[in-house]
Amino acid sequence: MKKRIKSLLAIAVWTFFCISANAQGVQVATLQHGENMKAYYGSGSFVKALEDAVDGDVISLSSGIFDVPNDEISKRITIQGAGYVQKETTGRNATYLTGLTFGEIPDSDIPIIIEGVSLTSISLASVSNVVVRKVSVLNYSNPDNPDDPLQNVMLEHCRIGTLYDGANLVSNSMIGKTWSAIRGTQFSNCFFAEGSFYESSLTNCVIAWYGQIVDCLLVNTVVADMDYWTKIDENNHLDNAYIITQEEIAAMFQQGIDWDELNDYRLTDAAAAKYTGTDGKQVGVYGGSRPFTDVPGNPQIVYHYVAPETNAEGKLPVKFIIEAQK
Repeated sequence: MKKRIKSLLAIAVWTFFCISANAQGVQVATLQHGENMKAYYGSGSFVKALEDAVDGDVISLSSGIFDVPNDEISKRITIQGAGYVQKETTGRNATYLTGLTFGEIPDSDIPIIIEGVSLTSISLASVSNVVVRKVSVLNYSNPDNPDDPLQNVMLEHCRIGTLYDGANLVSNSMIGKTWSAIRGTQFSNCFFAEGSFYESSLTNCVIAWYGQIVDCLLVNTVVADMDYWTKIDENNHLDNAYIITQEEIAAMFQQGIDWDELNDYRLTDAAAAKYTGTDGKQVGVYGGSRPFTDVPGNPQIVYHYVAPETNAEGKLPVKFIIEAQK
């Protein structure tokens, strides 16, 4: 019953967010190519901007709900939204995309960057040189081809429902579950409600429940003493790891360890002082050199106006106000 109530709450919250975002006005997407910028309007504006974009361009999205392309994305671009949090006190409104699917894209020094959006899924087909930052996503997958291993794929400051595979580095992120395919990944300052790990390193993390942890390096990481499939210390290297009960792990957090969109996974003051990472700061997402934040670093479109008709010069007046988020 408790899980059902949480599921219904999540649906209600999502519906409210979508209605609130839609109420902010017409969706706006801007396409930045060098010094040139073009604006698009409406729910299809992201798709239109994407059609005109070339490698290296930046697409910025206002808050609101945007359509996504039916075909796979095959361009190395930056997609930056207004964030994934609705917060009336600071005037924040979220950017929503149902999902992004990238096809095979040749390696390049031009990165793919996805920041400040809420999605149901991100799927990349062995694409390298990717940064996913300050994103909320239900399912993330990036199949790792052993014959063509991933390179420079980083997830940072994300809230991920299920992490299937495909990242070289994951830092300061909250993860509901890792799929059994996860291997060869470096995790730092992450929280896992549930996970399975193979041939990976976990530094300054918290693992509330696990299926298997095989041939891994655990450094200053808090992990439940479960003996579920295999004893945690039989086939792993532990370096100052904290092996404690699940009850003790739950007590570390101000709101417990249940996976919930509204849980910010902050440690109690006592836990933050007791369980420290390699740098002497607290373990988990608020430790390390870059503590978790869901506020996008890029400026956001907070106001836009499009005149209903052209002026005397035959031009359509458009006004934007762009500010940093709080």
